[in-house]
Amino acid sequence: MTPNTLQSGANLERESWELFEVGSYDEVISLAKQNPSNSLLVHLGVIALFESGSVDAKNLSGVAKGTSVFLPLVNAYIASNFKNSKLANEKLSEYFKSSNPPLCFSIVNFGVKLAMKEKDFHNVLFIISLYKKRKKENPFLEFEIESLYYLNSFQEVIEVFKENIPKLKDNRDVQMRVGLSLYSLNKFKEAETILKNIPGYTSLPTFEDKRNEYNELINQIPLLEKKKDLNKREISDLGFAYLFSENYQKAESIFMKLLAQMSVS
Repeated sequence: MTPNTLQSGANLERESWELFEVGSYDEVISLAKQNPSNSLLVHLGVIALFESGSVDAKNLSGVAKGTSVFLPLVNAYIASNFKNSKLANEKLSEYFKSSNPPLCFSIVNFGVKLAMKEKDFHNVLFIISLYKKRKKENPFLEFEIESLYYLNSFQEVIEVFKENIPKLKDNRDVQMRVGLSLYSLNKFKEAETILKNIPGYTSLPTFEDKRNEYNELINQIPLLEKKKDLNKREISDLGFAYLFSENYQKAESIFMKLLAQMSVS
């Protein structure tokens, strides 16, 4: 946390934040209890209660009192505790879009996962961009690619993947989204190469060989969707029918189902 973020009791508040950053939640909670008139310490102590998994956090019943930079974040944790993900996401957005919000992995991890749950992909990308700019690292690559994919930012999906191949080359979920992104950009040969290299998936047909066949199957999508207990071939047919009708999200869902079956067979 930078000095200009902390206005009162700067040294004590900075100490509390540094303890929070390294996961020393019990010490943060203790400092908050010792300084009940300091709203910033109290609010950070509440967040520490949630991050530590303390039973006391579950007993918090209302909106936090006092004012500090952490107030929206506290209310986000409380709303999430009461299963109000929509309100929690709104409060998170307020926090991360404030001026110079304190950031660390645990807070950003909470924010990214909650925004993903709400399918607020723009907010996911915004939070990740803040963390990358501040910390010069990105432990949220999979969430970034998933968000870009669902926002149809296919070229950006490919760029992020290429920049981080050593970290993502064995992640089949990411490779699936990269492959489908390449298909959406009509880069069929590149897509085929990516998809064929997915662990456990060794027999993906070529786009050219199956194009005419699956164009015919597109008209059978409603019948396949209604059929129960599809076999692996029928699942594959449905996936490619979706793919060639440019319904990439449904195609991804079907291919992931097929991969799951193959991994346990």
